[in-house]
Amino acid sequence: WYASMPEECSNASTTTTSKFVYISAAIEGCTITIARRNLDYETGLDEYFWEPDYTLAGSTGFLLWPGSWVVIDLLRGRLGQLLRGKRLVELGSGTGLAGLCAAAAGAHVLLTDLPSVLHGILDANVARNARSSASSSDQSTSASPAPDTPAGVRYPDSSSQACTSAACGGDSRTSAAKPWAGSVPVGTCGGTATTMPLDWSVPLGQQLSAPAARGNNPSTTDYILACDVVWLKELLHPMRDVVVQLLNQNPAAICLLAFLDRAKSDSQAFTSYGEVVKVFEEAGCAQQLYHSQQVEVEGETLQARVLEISLTKAI
Repeated sequence: WYASMPEECSNASTTTTSKFVYISAAIEGCTITIARRNLDYETGLDEYFWEPDYTLAGSTGFLLWPGSWVVIDLLRGRLGQLLRGKRLVELGSGTGLAGLCAAAAGAHVLLTDLPSVLHGILDANVARNARSSASSSDQSTSASPAPDTPAGVRYPDSSSQACTSAACGGDSRTSAAKPWAGSVPVGTCGGTATTMPLDWSVPLGQQLSAPAARGNNPSTTDYILACDVVWLKELLHPMRDVVVQLLNQNPAAICLLAFLDRAKSDSQAFTSYGEVVKVFEEAGCAQQLYHSQQVEVEGETLQARVLEISLTKAI
């Protein structure tokens, strides 16, 4: 099933072990390196199949998706400047590449996903990119591959893709935010990162009391980031409900949702862009297009959009 998903993104010159493929991205003078599941190594039943939180959709968190690269490209410019010094919660972090790049750009990032994804890959990827107080700007270890651009995914020159959001003009919230509890420094711009298990099917309040939350409350964030996490229809409403709950608890927060439209006119499984817009409208959210571009994935051209979502009324 994984192999049938051409949207899964890898690099031209990755480093591969028996179980993982290591992928790197350069940002703000440092290298962020993460492991993702090696599809060629899959030999049988998923080792996390018996975990209580296991779902087929959730298991794709061990992979890397093109929506992350769209956001990473934006983080190298104005989006990175916007998020610097701000608190950011990433929903469905998966391997964590986008969230860690946001940390390298200077944000304080709380990366969240299912417990099995944290234990299986995300915690290790955050630890891999932690900068010790004595380290230099080089974030890679001796075993880390050099930074690369993704193969099989081509982006047009985004320099002419003007950001249409008012947020690009600056942020009125100028005070520096505090790092999340349990954070480690990432990069050289003052950013930090930590993880927290967050299952969209479980009430948020119930999860905040768990020791793994470290006392962190995602609603105390400035921004919410979600990269390519609602491609299946079954994921759209649960994710929307979490976003709306966080926005209701902190109406000043803004959600940035990166979405690649994979749906055809007769699609029964894939979410369309129109469906994304509709469910957030139904929840009383205002939406503004932050960025739009075409992305070529394995020979197919897809429309990638980043939506800026905010709350216009409490529900």
